[in-house]
Amino acid sequence: MNILTQRLKNINDFTQPILDPTDPFNYAKLVQDMNLFSDNFCRQLLKETLEKYDYEFINTPNRTDKYYVKNTRNRTIITINGPVTYRRTEYRCRSTGTYYCPADIKAGLFPRQTIHNFLKRVKSIETPVSPSKDTPETLYVMADVKFIPIQKRKMQRYLYRCILDIYYIFVIKF
Repeated sequence: MNILTQRLKNINDFTQPILDPTDPFNYAKLVQDMNLFSDNFCRQLLKETLEKYDYEFINTPNRTDKYYVKNTRNRTIITINGPVTYRRTEYRCRSTGTYYCPADIKAGLFPRQTIHNFLKRVKSIETPVSPSKDTPETLYVMADVKFIPIQKRKMQRYLYRCILDIYYIFVIKF
């Protein structure tokens, strides 16, 4: 029996008859339960896949000629669906003495990989800071020709003040 048939046996828990179809809490609970089910399913699938890689390597012919078992321990990785803890076996090469872990290599994990060690390996990315456009030295505002002469002196002062404020915002602040 494969993993899909094992997991689909639990589907009856979510498809229980809904007592009141108009109750929004039944729908919300169904969505929440399905989300939890899918997270658990993905974590279990990843765990069983990684452990299967390890099991297949143990049973390969001539493995004992090149590698011997150093130790077996659990490793926890953080995924989108939550933490996954799987059992892995570390091997040591008889000729070179290097360590080998097939489950980690298949998953693309490095030995002793942490976020801190990863950030130390990756060089800091520096982007050159340059303005995207040249800032103009002078701002020219085009006003309506018919509007300005008609206004009174007080209104003209107000317009000049507005033009100066616009000039201050665009030229001095930027």
